[in-house]
Amino acid sequence: MSTGEKQTATATEYAAAVEEVALVVSETDDTSLPVMTFRAWTLGMGSCVLLVFLNTFFIYRTQPLAISAILMQITVLPIGKFMAATLPTKEYKLLGRSFSLNPGPFNMKEHRLGYDIISQFIFGYVLPRKPIANLLFKIYGRISTVHALSFLSDLKLGHYMKIPPRCMFVAQFLGNLVDGTVNLAVSWWMLKNIDNLCDIDGLHPESPWTCPKFKVKFDGSVIWGLIGPQRLFGPGVTTHLVTIFSTQPNMLQESLLIPLFFLFIFFLIKKHRQKNLLPPGPPKLPLIGNMNHLLHPAPHRALNNLAVKYGPIMHLKLGSISTIVVSSAEAARQIMKTHDSIFCNRPKLVAPKILGYNYSDIAFAPYGPYWRQLKKICVLELSTTKSMDASRFIREEEVRRVVESISKSCEPINLVERLFALNHNVISRITFGDSDRFDDELRFRLAIREGTALAAGFQIGDFFPSLGFVAKFTGMNRRMEECRVELSEIMDKKIQHHIDRGKLETTERECLVDVLLRLQEAGGELEEPLTTDNIKSILMDVFTGASENSSNIVEWAMAEMLKTPNMMKKAQTEIREVIRKKVNPTIEETDLPELNYMKMVIKETLRFHPPVPLLLPRESMERCMINGYEIPSQTRVLVNYWAIARDPVSWKDPNIFNPERFQDETKDYRGHDFEYIPFGAGRRACPGISLGMTNTELSLASLLYHFDWKLAGDEKPQDLDMNETFGMTCYKTCSLRLVPSLRFPISNY
Repeated sequence: MSTGEKQTATATEYAAAVEEVALVVSETDDTSLPVMTFRAWTLGMGSCVLLVFLNTFFIYRTQPLAISAILMQITVLPIGKFMAATLPTKEYKLLGRSFSLNPGPFNMKEHRLGYDIISQFIFGYVLPRKPIANLLFKIYGRISTVHALSFLSDLKLGHYMKIPPRCMFVAQFLGNLVDGTVNLAVSWWMLKNIDNLCDIDGLHPESPWTCPKFKVKFDGSVIWGLIGPQRLFGPGVTTHLVTIFSTQPNMLQESLLIPLFFLFIFFLIKKHRQKNLLPPGPPKLPLIGNMNHLLHPAPHRALNNLAVKYGPIMHLKLGSISTIVVSSAEAARQIMKTHDSIFCNRPKLVAPKILGYNYSDIAFAPYGPYWRQLKKICVLELSTTKSMDASRFIREEEVRRVVESISKSCEPINLVERLFALNHNVISRITFGDSDRFDDELRFRLAIREGTALAAGFQIGDFFPSLGFVAKFTGMNRRMEECRVELSEIMDKKIQHHIDRGKLETTERECLVDVLLRLQEAGGELEEPLTTDNIKSILMDVFTGASENSSNIVEWAMAEMLKTPNMMKKAQTEIREVIRKKVNPTIEETDLPELNYMKMVIKETLRFHPPVPLLLPRESMERCMINGYEIPSQTRVLVNYWAIARDPVSWKDPNIFNPERFQDETKDYRGHDFEYIPFGAGRRACPGISLGMTNTELSLASLLYHFDWKLAGDEKPQDLDMNETFGMTCYKTCSLRLVPSLRFPISNY
């Protein structure tokens, strides 16, 4: 076939069979013309409401007036042209999509977008002598046929007008819902406000109003429902009634029954499909779904209670977000190892967007080349043996400073505050170097803590994305933006200092900021270029992760040992025995491998008091089957590590704090054993485990070696408050206030 013949065949295929359409519509489709536009919906819905209102209103008049759809089509044409000439052409963003109120000239696609007897016969046999049931079924049979033919007619015309069938059907469906609602509302309003409207005897003879002559399917219901086909056509009947009466459909029922019926069927099908394929879960409340279960002060405990009833893989509807909660080691293995490539993405939450410079941090960056690049940089510069050896002297110096500070204290100390300051100073020196470590240090530390607290707060946009704008009225977004601005000012100043210093010859060691600036300047060596905002987001992650987690782990470990004095005595004896053998009696990182019991205490603390009981949420990138359940694409996944760590299947006596359980236990916290994953596993496991755990071990060992400890005031160990507060990390509700007693002074330092 020649090119010309192909073009002719294509044109013939799309030629309109309606002559009037063929006169104004091209035979070839212009796919660039917009269809589902703001103008089309405004004019379509406005015309629908006005047309139904006027026709319903005038049908109650003694002199009725009928307004045709063609007349309304003619009326809206100049209005559409006027809107195209006056509406702003600016593009807006809503729910992640761009749209414009005025995408160009008003086009024809926008302008246009706006089995009876057999059913009765069958139904008469199904439900004999039930005329009301037959009446309703007859109405449905008649109306379904009429509406089906009308829908098909409009779809066919829309096809010739080059309007996509899905767009046409959506307009038809919504139009039916709107006109049915308006029809019912107008009729109800008139019947309620016009006295005796449908009372023939009570209505004044000269009244301009009348009751429309609506006829129900009375005769059909009597014939097929009351008498029934069995008595009409069954055995022994000599006279067959074959006359079929034709009556007018009831307008209100015609308007409402069809859309309501299809909505009901759609709801049943959707619910049945979800019930069969999704994991089990608790009943869902209207609008909020299962959000009520997150109102618990410890959501990880509430979710564990649900998992006992519904299983280790559970489906919840948190607001409008479909969420899978995993509560067993085997289920976690499926998510974080077997199908890790599918579940390695992060959901787009509100706080990481604002505080994380539009998801450019390591924790919440979308999975891809940029994230892989960030993780590689952080592992190389923070967690390798070479980088750990290079920063060892910083950790040891800062720990000594804290020990010296505590030894001079004459009052009870807030342990977690001292630990947070210690870890912050360590990270600050590793990140920014030594030259400007005290510049704006307190202001920066407070801003970090404020940002962490804000990120842990409830964000309505995380559960109802379409209601994210509400945060603008509550002030949450504004507070996060102000916090980000303050953090940016401090970090910009520090980064600029390093840029200026880089232009000079200096012997000072290279810190993390220097490395990132060098990589930024190299540019071509990276898959994705590093911006200044990218650098700041990396620094934010390093500070929040290392400072908060390490501080809380040490505080929980101290609390458990204070509650069980024999445990603390055993740990102190081990540490002091190791240091006593040294020529220089000081705690160094090289001593840590010998402190087996202290390491067991820390491991048990990570199991019993995990810093992040609900691991950072993941999101499926495609549909996946797990244990026979279907996990749809873009489903949020929460791994309840707290439940896994308390699972009696994996742990003996899981609700007892017992460090000795790790004496012969080979489980490791680096993500290889899914019964024990305090820092996650798979691709999205924490990249700073080595740095964080070294800080934790060195801090705890120094506190136990140099001091004996007791609770402040008259508090007894057995009465120690062990309640927890859920946030970005799970921290002790009542901070430890302790009285230190110096046992081994630091004069040898």
